[in-house]
Amino acid sequence: MSIHVFPATGSNKRRALEVLFYDLLPDEQTEQIDTVLEAENRGELDLEGLYLAEEEEREVGACLTLTQKDRSAFIWPPVVLNPANWERVGSALLQEIHQVQQAQGILYAQAMLEPEALDQQSLLKKNQFESLARLYFMECPLETAPTDTPLLRSGASCRSMSLAELGEEQAFHGIIERTYEDTLDVPQFNLMRTGAESLESHRGNGPFDPALWFLYYVDEEPAGLILLRDYVTDDKWEIAYMGVIPDYRGTGLGMYMLQEAINRAREIGRAAIFLAVDSRNHYALEIYKRVGFSQTSIKQVLIRK
Repeated sequence: MSIHVFPATGSNKRRALEVLFYDLLPDEQTEQIDTVLEAENRGELDLEGLYLAEEEEREVGACLTLTQKDRSAFIWPPVVLNPANWERVGSALLQEIHQVQQAQGILYAQAMLEPEALDQQSLLKKNQFESLARLYFMECPLETAPTDTPLLRSGASCRSMSLAELGEEQAFHGIIERTYEDTLDVPQFNLMRTGAESLESHRGNGPFDPALWFLYYVDEEPAGLILLRDYVTDDKWEIAYMGVIPDYRGTGLGMYMLQEAINRAREIGRAAIFLAVDSRNHYALEIYKRVGFSQTSIKQVLIRK
């Protein structure tokens, strides 16, 4: 018996969503599916990457993927109805999705899992995924964060300009690429993308406001950047990316940018600021802890190129 995997369109969307939410109570499942389909109709959710697996014309599994404008994709682990068929059905879904993404010119696909989800990690690794990084998610409540005025250790002058003020992002392209040099924050991943592709990815992965993307200058020389997102409904800011070029590491610029971000978020009344950092980036972890960030969760990131 062969497994048939295909994109879930039309009435098959509901069938695939029923598989994804199979563990909910019937009323909860219906409500969740209706919410998802309504969000798609409003243009708030993209279900083009939803796949259904059938065997003997019966649903056996489903998987959701999301393609980004920078030719990357995010994959949620497959859901398989019969645990005895976990590897067979899960692999069929992942292999079909891989073929489709290759034809679409997708550069890489990534998945984010709980560290203890060993079965899911094993399935993905059997289907060309490899471990990329372990991410620590951290958050700082702004009511307890320091209110210091940031200063560089050298006493050099430092200023920032937002993308909204600059009017064009070409300057950001070169600086973000330079921050990738010898970085400790997911180095394998950053080397796979140009600066323009990275910024396109950041732009599409959450609320984008050019007034919250800042390029930093030390003694009038570009030295680093920070990309922020404002989640109004959650009353939080996110530090989507922060980086310093090699020539200015160790000057205190990272702490300077971080403190300014905290001060800005507090000024408009946000409750907290959060971020994700590679567990291997001990220098950044120390800075974050110093100003009041604490760990909220851990995720294992896998990638397929």
